[in-house]
Amino acid sequence: MDHMHPMRKLSLFGLILTIACNSGHQQRVTDAAQDTVTKTEVNNAPAPARNCGAIVMKILETSDEFQKLTKGLEAAIIKNGGTSYGIGFEGSPNPETDSADTYSTTYDFNLHENYPDRMTVTARFSFDKTKRQLFKHAMAEDTLIPIVFNKSLLLEVDAACK
Repeated sequence: MDHMHPMRKLSLFGLILTIACNSGHQQRVTDAAQDTVTKTEVNNAPAPARNCGAIVMKILETSDEFQKLTKGLEAAIIKNGGTSYGIGFEGSPNPETDSADTYSTTYDFNLHENYPDRMTVTARFSFDKTKRQLFKHAMAEDTLIPIVFNKSLLLEVDAACK
């Protein structure tokens, strides 16, 4: 009973497929736009509203030890064929909220160098909220060494890390 030309059937199928794909694409674009708005709102929030992980990251990045380790590091990495350095958020008491890799009772970070064929971890740090202390891991000895940090940031930790 079907008298439609085979090529016409194919065109009709292609049109239906295109409409279906485009409507899915439109939803993804809308979702991406909503994500962008959400991220912008979070980034413009006052300091106490930021998540705990971001505040602890600030504690790390502003510490003298981290500053000393990263001063001139990017230029040295590029000279050796690398691209940059980064901070990996390895563990957190709230990994979903903080975007950390795994659960940990402390906030755990690594400093790593990025190369086209590898990522090399050069230092590890932990912030213990209970002890209110930032530590550097002495990897060879497998011990934690307390390091100096901006103690005034503990007020932000108290406000955001309930």
